[in-house]
Amino acid sequence: MPNCLGVYVQKNLIKYAKVSRDKASSLIDVSAYGVKFYENLEETVKSIISETNSSGEDLCMNITRENYIEFNVFNKLKDRDIKELLKTEFESYCTEKGMPASVMEMRYSLVRNTDKADSYKAICISANKAELSNLWQMFEEEKLTSLSSMAFSIPNILKDKGLGEQIAIVNIEDETTVTVITKGEVAKIATISIGMEDIISRLADKFNSYAKAYEACKGITINFEDDYSLTDEQKQVMELLLPAMYDLRERVKRAIAEYGAEIRKIYLTGTGVIINNLDIYFQEIFEAQVCEILKPFFVSKEASNAKDIIEVNSAVALALNGLGFREKELDFCSSPTPTLNAETLKRQFSNLMKMDGIRKVKEWINNHVNTSKKSAPKEKVPLKVPFHKGGNEKKGTSIKPNVEFDENVGSGNIINAEPEKEKKTFALDGFDAWLIRGAISLLAVFIAYSGLSYYSNSVIQAKIAEAEQNIKYTENEIENIKSDISYIDTQQVEYQTKTDKLTRILDQIKSRTERSFDVPNFMSQLMFIIPEDVKVTSVNVTTDNRVTLEASSGKYAQLGYFVSRLKLEKALNNVDMQVISMDNDIKIQVNGELP
Repeated sequence: MPNCLGVYVQKNLIKYAKVSRDKASSLIDVSAYGVKFYENLEETVKSIISETNSSGEDLCMNITRENYIEFNVFNKLKDRDIKELLKTEFESYCTEKGMPASVMEMRYSLVRNTDKADSYKAICISANKAELSNLWQMFEEEKLTSLSSMAFSIPNILKDKGLGEQIAIVNIEDETTVTVITKGEVAKIATISIGMEDIISRLADKFNSYAKAYEACKGITINFEDDYSLTDEQKQVMELLLPAMYDLRERVKRAIAEYGAEIRKIYLTGTGVIINNLDIYFQEIFEAQVCEILKPFFVSKEASNAKDIIEVNSAVALALNGLGFREKELDFCSSPTPTLNAETLKRQFSNLMKMDGIRKVKEWINNHVNTSKKSAPKEKVPLKVPFHKGGNEKKGTSIKPNVEFDENVGSGNIINAEPEKEKKTFALDGFDAWLIRGAISLLAVFIAYSGLSYYSNSVIQAKIAEAEQNIKYTENEIENIKSDISYIDTQQVEYQTKTDKLTRILDQIKSRTERSFDVPNFMSQLMFIIPEDVKVTSVNVTTDNRVTLEASSGKYAQLGYFVSRLKLEKALNNVDMQVISMDNDIKIQVNGELP
């Protein structure tokens, strides 16, 4: 039964899970899991390997600080051309961001089901080569088989990777990633800077312990009811937790807004799910979707350890990469960038020298040795016996043959033995011979000249026709360009007007959006400031962020304490108070400005 250890690394915290898969029954089991806090990553991971008896078994980890970028590509391009195009686009992106593309490693996934019929969407993942190299060096003695992004790995724990569903997976770790799956493919990856890292780090400063801060979040229930029953520690957690989770769910809603009701379900996972009732809190604003905590498909709801396994979902998903679930083209272990060192360069140079030596030997053989099976024919040396014509031969006498012998003396092989016949010759004087030769030469030159002239003329005519056609085409294109320039000039003013108007609208939206969270944050903070004997009867917030609230109490000291807390906690700026009435209860009005 193959085993794999999945290790998810984030700031100060490691989640791990050892997962096995039965080849015959395909049953999956999690035999060891947990959460550890670390100062030295290498030592902590190696201790986990030792504790789980995973030495020599596959180790799968996540890449850190990865970036996700989207590009559009023409869908008629070949795979090779798409790869080159994305490489160029990525280099341009790196240049715009002020970083050299050579220090980054990039993978991509094509989204084929887009709204545009002629293009795909490429989701590119990039990671720093130096950080990848550091991981390889740390665990070079271990069997590190996968380094992958969490956003593409988390669907592993859904049945069939969730490709049969229309879902969004919200993975709340140090930062939050939203993986949208529609139409049988990962359609979008969105990153949100809000996550658990900021909350736990700030709590760790208060509690002087990262582990204690983690446990404090683990024991909290997120709601607005019965807040007076919270302990001081729980109130400190809620003060940080509520504004962050409120902002996070709003941003998640905006991230998946383009899909509307097409998204049927929202799965929550990551460190954020240690907060109780988080799914209920998210469900408040997602009316068209069902929100629930993500549970691995092979873990039963009745399992006693289901909640603990859900806590390390990220590590389980990474371990499944090593058990046949990974996408090889997206894995940063599939073709790691080699590290050049002195030994590597020496070995490569030695190989090149060996190859060059072999090439030189082959060239010498080809140049100096005839390797064909059939030997070349030997040169024949004719031995001719001249036949003299003089009329002195008598009838019946034999004609002397013209004989050719093989050059090997004494072989006796006759090559040609034909009798030389008498040849009649006609004598021409030198002038006639030169005249005939000159005429033949002139005739040959005339024929050659005529042929070349005809060919040249036909080529010239064809080129002239082609040139005229090109000139006509160029003139038409010039006219079209002039027409386009004229159209662009006429549209420029209108475009500029619309751009300015849109900019003003966006500035207004941005301003309103930035201030839209102030009131909920103030109300959350006010909830923890109000003393038990004070009642706030009304709160009014104007568009210019002026706040007017009325409060009453039977004790004036409690009202004074309430106003002092507003100032000390900086819930409001420029706070002033005035007494409205002192009948049965003392009633006051407090004015101030939102910070």
